[in-house]
Amino acid sequence: MSNGVMCDSYNSYKLCDDGVPIGTSKSCGLQACTSSNAICEYESSIVHTTTIVIPCEGSCAKCPDNSAEHNGFTCVTDTKFVRCANETPVYDHIFTCEPTEVCSNDLYLKEQTICAEQCVLDHYGFEKTCGTSLIPTEPPPTTTSSPDQLKVVCAAVQTTKTYFYTTNTNDLTCRAYIYCEYRKNVWTAIGMACPEGYFSDAQQKCVTGEKPSTCPE
Repeated sequence: MSNGVMCDSYNSYKLCDDGVPIGTSKSCGLQACTSSNAICEYESSIVHTTTIVIPCEGSCAKCPDNSAEHNGFTCVTDTKFVRCANETPVYDHIFTCEPTEVCSNDLYLKEQTICAEQCVLDHYGFEKTCGTSLIPTEPPPTTTSSPDQLKVVCAAVQTTKTYFYTTNTNDLTCRAYIYCEYRKNVWTAIGMACPEGYFSDAQQKCVTGEKPSTCPE
């Protein structure tokens, strides 16, 4: 499907790479397998929840460019990974390696397997992509925006992209931003927040450094 998975039952799925299912089946629990970016959804709800992951430094959370043989996934911690879309990490659903495995972009580019035992990486002379395991953190409190308010912000952005991130102009902390997706004439808008720093529209990610001039003191 467009979200890069194959539903192998009502509430389970396998990841796909170049149209080929890979790895073991993953469970959605009480949710259903769907074609949304979040993959697992409650049938009775369209509310999306997103876990914020602080990407590691260096090569972590950097998707290969389109010239790479495989460009489907990238590590975001030493044991977690996400899908790539247009060379950009998609955080709607964060995948976890098996308990004894680590994440390696180098291994993925060579063998089309992003998680493996450390001994496999040692065999190839590869390192796990992220040097430290970073614990996912909850976003800081921000001004609450309704789903309709988020969609209005998305619709106001002048772009031809079907999905992108943009600053949540309803919030003055400069940490709040929105994942926007436009499909079949319908907006999906997911409110998110940087765990630290500020969101940069230009870089499409959370950044640290000097507070933007548009932010209140």
